[in-house]
Amino acid sequence: MEEATEKLSITQTEIEIIMFLFNNPDYDTAKDISELRKFPKSCVSKAVDNLIKKDYLESLVDISDRRIIHLKLKEPSKQVIELSQKIRAHFLEILCQGISDKEKEELLKILSTISMNVKEALKEKC
Repeated sequence: MEEATEKLSITQTEIEIIMFLFNNPDYDTAKDISELRKFPKSCVSKAVDNLIKKDYLESLVDISDRRIIHLKLKEPSKQVIELSQKIRAHFLEILCQGISDKEKEELLKILSTISMNVKEALKEKC
């Protein structure tokens, strides 16, 4: 991701926020990002402010509750998304060299089960 941060003059946190909003359209507030990604609120706030200044995001006040600010990706964010996806795909190719499709399927099943176990454990803890 250093390539993306240097090329676009954007921080890693800012990239992660853009990708979070792209991949999770139902979770579009700074609070959502902070809670779901476990980022400190101050880091999210600073990164969102920078992204708005850089024209990657816009903030929209919620119609039913003015205290809620929704974040919307703007056209320039597409460049960040495309580059991030390209870098991620290349990284996955490197990681998966020598692994068969069957082995990849088995790994995805195992990771899915682990993910469900973690979610259940977190529900019990709360």
